[in-house]
Amino acid sequence: MMCRGKGQQKGARSGVDQGGRSGSCNLRRWAVLVMMAVYAMWPCSGVVLSWPGVRLSPSEIPQGDPALIRVELKQGETPHVWWMEREVYLVRGGQTRWYGVLGVDLKTKPGTYPLVVKVSPGPAETKLDVTVVAKDRG
Repeated sequence: MMCRGKGQQKGARSGVDQGGRSGSCNLRRWAVLVMMAVYAMWPCSGVVLSWPGVRLSPSEIPQGDPALIRVELKQGETPHVWWMEREVYLVRGGQTRWYGVLGVDLKTKPGTYPLVVKVSPGPAETKLDVTVVAKDRG
């Protein structure tokens, strides 16, 4: 996934930092890294979903809360994840691990929602069920 501003051509330099990334890309990258750090210190261990190498923490996501997803693959493989009809931005955490943050809107009804994971190169794709639970906001 390339991070470019709307209408910005590939290789354009306006609004791009020294590393060649746009400001919005850096913001998303920092947001994911901060969430990874927070969940690394979180007391819950997460759950391995039914497809090998996919871990979600927490295992059930309360309305309005985030969840950390970790995908572990073979070297050279790249995951693409879709949640709530949006692609999840993932960052590499080593040679074989990828991390991202799933967000649940406050208005999302409790229930089971599909998480789609596709691995490239190759045709491997699966749908996993993720549970959204009600949260009392007082």
